[in-house]
Amino acid sequence: MREVTVTEVAEVLDAAVREKGEDFVYSPPGEWGICQYLHGTKPGCLIGHVLIRLGAIPGELALQEGVPANALEYDRLGLDIPQNAVEALQAAQDEQDEGETWGEARKAFNGALGRLNAPLTV
Repeated sequence: MREVTVTEVAEVLDAAVREKGEDFVYSPPGEWGICQYLHGTKPGCLIGHVLIRLGAIPGELALQEGVPANALEYDRLGLDIPQNAVEALQAAQDEQDEGETWGEARKAFNGALGRLNAPLTV
């Protein structure tokens, strides 16, 4: 199992956004328009790009198509990702699935991390 840090998840997500461009809008294949982590053996949606770059087992990821990022069985993917990073990935996935750009999805990721890491006040 590969232990992944929040910083690493953020860096990989940022690299994927830079590669495709901040204005890139993911278009799911097929008539149903359902976002997919993988298109065959290649990464599809933003979260698919991130997970494959982090070392997820592609066959295991394919078996979990349709499962939201915050409900994936990361241990089966061979990854140990901190829960706050998982929740931030879900925020990015939500933006993307609403038809927003990957730049907006990255903002949602960063915003979620900021909220999840905010100090508690009494």
